[in-house]
Amino acid sequence: MAKRKRVEVLTGHRVRLPPEVRSPFEVYLNGVKQEFGYDYQVMRGELVFNRELVRQRLGTGAWFLGAWG
Repeated sequence: MAKRKRVEVLTGHRVRLPPEVRSPFEVYLNGVKQEFGYDYQVMRGELVFNRELVRQRLGTGAWFLGAWG
């Protein structure tokens, strides 16, 4: 039986910016550059994405392979 991957949904599609971040800056998700106005907006010190963000939890083997692979 195949193992299921655990995923965690980050609610709200929002990510708070650190206070020292000022424009211009670049945003990447999983190594892919995101485009301002198309993929995200900036509102009240937060990045607001137009789609749901999901965090995948890696098992020990996958983490080990990624760290030393």
